[in-house]
Amino acid sequence: MNAIKLTIGTIVFVMVSLFAASCSNKKALGKQNNPKEILFKQTEDVPCMDYDTDDYYVGQGISSGPKARMGELQTIALTNAQNVVRQKLQHAYKGAVTDAVEYKGNNSQSDFEAKMERRGIQIITKIVNDTRVVCGPKFSGVDEKGDITCYVGIRVYKEEFVEAVTKSLADDEELKDGFDEKEFRKQMDVNSGKAR
Repeated sequence: MNAIKLTIGTIVFVMVSLFAASCSNKKALGKQNNPKEILFKQTEDVPCMDYDTDDYYVGQGISSGPKARMGELQTIALTNAQNVVRQKLQHAYKGAVTDAVEYKGNNSQSDFEAKMERRGIQIITKIVNDTRVVCGPKFSGVDEKGDITCYVGIRVYKEEFVEAVTKSLADDEELKDGFDEKEFRKQMDVNSGKAR
């Protein structure tokens, strides 16, 4: 009989201990591991975040590394932003060239198109190299490894881009004979998102 009382007492003690431990774990888990709480605590605003509009293309550049290399990080972030914008400009330009040359119906279409593309790369390179920083450089705090992150934002205005490309092609002696400025400008507006 005493053995049964001891066994029941032990079982009750173990159950109460387990219940108490589980309640304290739920409180700890509720405080520390609430997925929503973790998600929102880790969400941060990214500096220099912007989006393309009807008026301009944007590029954001990010670079991370040791704090001692702040100047180099800024240059890398700017180069990254310029590469983003360069891809957008090349895409719009290539689309306009393809559409304008097809519209023209030139027999030597591929040769003419190749010349326009080569010229366009030169123009786009100049435009991208002349971009001005509109946001930043902004630097994060130092992380646990001793690194910082640099953010840079740039813009290229679509109207300026269309004007620069169209004028340069219209003035190019090699392209003058087959270049339809009006049609090309129309296609540039469509491909850059200006004409909706």
